[in-house]
Amino acid sequence: MFLSEQDILLLRPHILHDYLPSLALRACCDRHGRPQGFIGTLDNKIEMLFVAPECRGMGIGSTLLNYAVNTVKATRVDVNEQNPQAKGFYEHHGFRVIGRSEQDGLGNNFPLLHMSRK
Repeated sequence: MFLSEQDILLLRPHILHDYLPSLALRACCDRHGRPQGFIGTLDNKIEMLFVAPECRGMGIGSTLLNYAVNTVKATRVDVNEQNPQAKGFYEHHGFRVIGRSEQDGLGNNFPLLHMSRK
């Protein structure tokens, strides 16, 4: 994992109180209603995509991404540079790196790759 437990603890309040309320969220749930993954978008940008570790490789991330691309018309996403798996996932779905930032949106030293899809 590219974020430490300490990093996650520091980011959690910002995500829960400042970030999530501004996003359009869509979840994928199992037959019992338990979330397996979710995607958050704002305008034409994918702001977050998470799939439960035990559900990876089942097509859930692709399903959520296809929803965002085809329904929301999402064309942009930022990926942590330390997360090559995410970068590869988006590249597999037609996204390409168009830029880089040394810090994330909160000013933390987590370099971001800016990706776009036509």
